[in-house]
Amino acid sequence: MTESAPLTTLDIPAAEAAGHASAVADVREGRLTAVVVRGVYTADAMAGATEALEEAAHGRGPLAGVRRTTFPAKFNGWFYGQNLNLLAGGLPEYFAEEPDFVQRLDAVFPAGQGFADRVLPLLSTLDEGRPYRAPPGPEPGERYHVTTIRGHGPGGYIPPHCDNEQALNPSYDHLLTLVRDDLFSMVLAFNRPAGGGVLEVYDHVVPVSARVPIAEGSTSLRPDLAQCRSVLLPLAPGDLVIVDSGRHYHRVTPVEGTTTRWTACSFMSHALDRRAVYCWG
Repeated sequence: MTESAPLTTLDIPAAEAAGHASAVADVREGRLTAVVVRGVYTADAMAGATEALEEAAHGRGPLAGVRRTTFPAKFNGWFYGQNLNLLAGGLPEYFAEEPDFVQRLDAVFPAGQGFADRVLPLLSTLDEGRPYRAPPGPEPGERYHVTTIRGHGPGGYIPPHCDNEQALNPSYDHLLTLVRDDLFSMVLAFNRPAGGGVLEVYDHVVPVSARVPIAEGSTSLRPDLAQCRSVLLPLAPGDLVIVDSGRHYHRVTPVEGTTTRWTACSFMSHALDRRAVYCWG
């Protein structure tokens, strides 16, 4: 069963984040569909980071040698850093690779402006000061990957889905002992392709109680999205969006042109005691 929800967004510059401490609460409680934060990084910083990401494909730069995993081939997309939803190895490999990936990820950004230095404090500011961090793994010293880098080549896209469906995957068994099973997410844009590659969010939502695993045919239970209202959320390099992707159907429109679309994406959920928010890729 799905239901309609208003499509409302908050669009603010990063410098004004402190004046919107309830923004994440407004997303979680349905008053907002998304929060767009402009200028989290400068265009110059993102141009340098994009160059570093492109270099990885040629075995150069800070991400050279980092595991690359892929979406299904028709989506023409891939990850740097292991994605929990499409886990390539087992969880032991996932946790073992995390320290190296985080160190290399920091080197993609200008010094002192890494993901943990810039993005996580911003999210905390928008959520009444709750700390944002990677969740701990089952063994001492283990942590989940706090984000992943996503590339989508020409024609690459992500079909309509709700992220709460992902939490039914076996790879989430441990994580769900730490967090609520109602997810939301963050997308940081490194660059912008010639066209397309835009997050589109629909006004139909799926309650947690009504979700079904993707493998069990959730597509056939989906409403006719052509009849639904939607909002497009284009991002310039350095912009970030927080969206209720757990309940709202959403997609990424096909990338147009010859430029790869690069983003950092994290799934998020409040810890069970709601004193912190855990982020993972």
